This record gives sequence, C-alpha cells and structure tokens, in this order.
Amino acid sequence: MGLTKERGPKAGDLSETSAEGAQVWAVGFYNTSGAAVFGDIFSEPCNPSLPINLKFPDDTASIKFLFTDASTDEVQYLKDAPVYGALIDPPGSSSQSLPVNQRTKRTLRLLQVDIAVKDNRSFETGWVFGTFVWRGPPKGDQLFDNLVPVSLQWGNDPGVYDDQSIKQSWVNADLEGVTFGWTKRPSMGFMGRANGPADNVRSSCLSCHSAARSPRAAIGLLGSSFNMEHLDDTQAVKRHVDTWFQNIKSGQLFQPTEPAAATLDYSLQLEAAAFRVCSACEAGDLTGPTPAICRSTGFYNRPKCSSPDTAMPVKRLLQSMAPPRQ
Repeated sequence: MGLTKERGPKAGDLSETSAEGAQVWAVGFYNTSGAAVFGDIFSEPCNPSLPINLKFPDDTASIKFLFTDASTDEVQYLKDAPVYGALIDPPGSSSQSLPVNQRTKRTLRLLQVDIAVKDNRSFETGWVFGTFVWRGPPKGDQLFDNLVPVSLQWGNDPGVYDDQSIKQSWVNADLEGVTFGWTKRPSMGFMGRANGPADNVRSSCLSCHSAARSPRAAIGLLGSSFNMEHLDDTQAVKRHVDTWFQNIKSGQLFQPTEPAAATLDYSLQLEAAAFRVCSACEAGDLTGPTPAICRSTGFYNRPKCSSPDTAMPVKRLLQSMAPPRQ
C-alpha cells in the first residue's frame, strides 16, 4: 500500500505504558519543487544520478504520514484514530524488515504527521521541521482537526547542554504526560529539542536528517548508544551534543573528514533509495550494469550486478537494511 517500514519504537517511546515491538510504517509526498529534484535524479530509474552537492530549492515542502500497529490500550491517544489496511510484518517484528511473502494484511492507525519546508528564513540550517500527532477522541473532520502540533524546529541548538536553554525548537507543553514526560521519555527530543512520538528521544528531527549523505557516515544517523539514565553526566551529554547537534547547511557534509560521493541536503529518502538500489544490485535482484552511485560510494564495485548464484544471501541483505529513521 505504498508504505515503507520505519524505526520500531522502544518501550516507553509512544507512551508511558507502550511496550517494545510495535511497528511504524510511513508514506511521504513532495510538492513540485522537491519532486522535480527526485525526477532529475531518477531520470534513469535504475541508475540514479546524485550530484556531489545536492540542494533542494527554497519552498520545497514534504509531508509524511506515519502509521502504527501499537495497541490503543497502551497508547490511549490513538483510540479511534483513522485506520489503514496494509501488508506489513507479523506482530512484534519491530524494526526488523521481513521478506514480502511473510507479510499479512493488518490494520494500522495514524500516529504522526511530519512536515519539512526549505525556508531561507531558517538561517542556521535552511530547513524547518514540524510534527503533529493524532490525538483522540475524534472531532470535526476526524483527521486534520485531530492533528495536534507536537514540535517545530529550525536549528539544533549546538553547544546547548541543558533543557532550559533550547531556543531553536518549540515543543507543545500541553502534551506533557501524553507524548513525553516520563522516565524513559523525559522530553520529545534530546534535552528538550523537537521530535515526534515515533522518533528516538536521543535525537531530534533536524539532527537525524542533517546526517543524510551517501555513503552514510560510519557512526550512522544518531547516537543511539547514549544511555538516557546518564543525563546528569555532563561530559557524556557534551560529547553527544557536540557530535550530533550541529547546524549543518545545504551543501555542508556531516562528518566531513569521511569522504562522500554526495551531500543530500537533509534527505534521508535519497540516502535510503541509493542504499536500496545498491543492495538490490549486490543481491542480484537488479540486473545489468552496476549503477554509478554504487561504484562511486564504494558500496559495490563490480561492473555488473550480481547473478543469482553469486548474490548476497537474502538473510544478510535483510539484516543490513535497517530503517533509516531516527
């Protein structure tokens, strides 16, 4: 049904009582300005052409709908949320992506809506990211009238190591106790930065997307190893903030000491697309000449994609395809 699998929430991410094992699936859309960039890159669908210094034009906008199979007994604000039937993985598979033939049609509920706008008034990063959550009971049109703003972010507050000095994020205080405000999720994003319920509390909307590049940096997309029980460890917090919460502008590269084939201007969609194309080539699911992006990034250097008898084992491929989200 057009959905791709996202990061699986951990226990306590979606609500104080939410357990681990819920799945999140999403679909995103771009306006004409942003879609034109994708059209240029994928003018040859199986041989994407990424510019070295990719930049989306001002006024690019995207919107993303995220759905979950989390129980409404555990996440009570999702009761009576709009539902969507889709072929997804069996219950409890969380972030692991399984082969399509193991999926079944199940019901998902609307959880979160993300927006991203390229805005030249956002001087530090060039982007503004916002998140809404569906909060019941139903009212009005029972869709947009129930979408409550969670947060808005235009910068990562680099060098800010406490939750009292955040100036480049806004978080809806009315949602304390609903989407944040308990031991495992004391704030929406790290130390009071903006984020959504489905997203990693150790990160922020902009922090994760600012790491978009091809190939991905060796340290990944976020500091998922940070222990949230160590928020009082000033040195640990400082290391985490200094690494992950920089204001990166269009054309700048996350982790610039590591060579990259392309900067991706906050687009994790493009990073994931390039990764999947190259994974398919290595696995033998894509035939013909190896896409140029696979060779330029060093992902797969043979002149032609694998044949079935030399392909990467399916199990290893699936394990390597971790969701590219926060």
